[in-house]
Amino acid sequence: MVLVFVFSFIALLTSKWLLSVSLILLIPLAILVIFQQQHKEYSWKKVVGDRLRFFLSFPPYWGFSLIFFVILFSGILFGTSEYWEDRLRIKLPMLIAPLLFAILPPLPKKYYKTWAIAVVSIAAISLCLILANYILDYDVIKQSISKGGNIPTPISHIRYSVFVAFGMVLSIWLAIDQDSFLGKSFRIPGIILALLLFIGLHILSVRSGLIAAYIGIAVCMGHWTIKNKKWLFGICLFLVLSVSPYLAYQNIDSFKSKIDYSLHDFKMYKSRNGQSYSDGDRLLSMKIGWSLFKANPIMGTGIGNFSEEVKGEYEKNYAEQQPKMPHNQFLSIMASTGLVGLGISLFGLFLPLFYRRQYTHLPMLSFYLMMISSMLVENTIETSVGLTLFLLPILIMSNYLIGQKS
Repeated sequence: MVLVFVFSFIALLTSKWLLSVSLILLIPLAILVIFQQQHKEYSWKKVVGDRLRFFLSFPPYWGFSLIFFVILFSGILFGTSEYWEDRLRIKLPMLIAPLLFAILPPLPKKYYKTWAIAVVSIAAISLCLILANYILDYDVIKQSISKGGNIPTPISHIRYSVFVAFGMVLSIWLAIDQDSFLGKSFRIPGIILALLLFIGLHILSVRSGLIAAYIGIAVCMGHWTIKNKKWLFGICLFLVLSVSPYLAYQNIDSFKSKIDYSLHDFKMYKSRNGQSYSDGDRLLSMKIGWSLFKANPIMGTGIGNFSEEVKGEYEKNYAEQQPKMPHNQFLSIMASTGLVGLGISLFGLFLPLFYRRQYTHLPMLSFYLMMISSMLVENTIETSVGLTLFLLPILIMSNYLIGQKS
């Protein structure tokens, strides 16, 4: 199981084809578990029946299927299209993957921490390779950053930076959560790795990833401070985090270039000359999404019509601009399925966090808050890579917590 989970995160950064293979590997893994559990008095049909009943009784698993069915019924009610078919295809893992996870046994803490160490290692190694490429091609990449570009990453720079931020949080958690498996042996390496990933995120200078990183650190250190009543340490850490952006601005070229460009971009947008800039495009797309929502607040435009409605708004009011879908996951759901679809989707999205107080698990709470920050500026789960980045860690953490709650 752990090998398949680790392979999935390697595939996430390397190839969409490998990513598909890694998810497909869950099927033979689940079948193997079924055959291991059956015997003469307990047939495979009874095993499957028991696991299906468990799936239906465990909200963190069936909750994700609600999002798939919102899309399905939106097309049935308001009409289908190629865009609707793409949404169904991308969201299909939210129906299938939880079913397969319901068959798998809970991960013991030892194997769960092995997976966490592997994720931290993948984040650290991939970041080192990216920064090495940045150094080798420094002048060209720096010029690109000054014009709103980004340091090349293996997947979308926003999704990759959030992945690195999650690796940083796991590293902090491994360092502060002591047990018989790791004891104090990972405390120093964990803090060092977290610090390196934190600095690396400032070099990448992806704002979504940086916000996610600061949220993750705040949650982890706030939890540690309250639990251990180290109030002076907490205050000192808060002060260090407060001055970190200023120090990064003074000492990291890529971070300074990105901040300067963002400020210029925002000024251009405020002066109504910024729609051709990256941030101006995003803000305009959100404005159009909000306009579509206000016109159809209850049921939305229908997902099958959403893409054409967005293009129509651009052609009517901003004909000189390239149409973009709203750069906000929640706004996209609101505009395409209305308040009804938003309510059902949010219920399904947040069930794993609140069911049996799973938010008390530090990586789970941190990950959710980081993903929410990403969804505010990006359609995070509207691509196969983004959906896997969101879905897989939550399923793995929920799988582990089943055993812990038992």
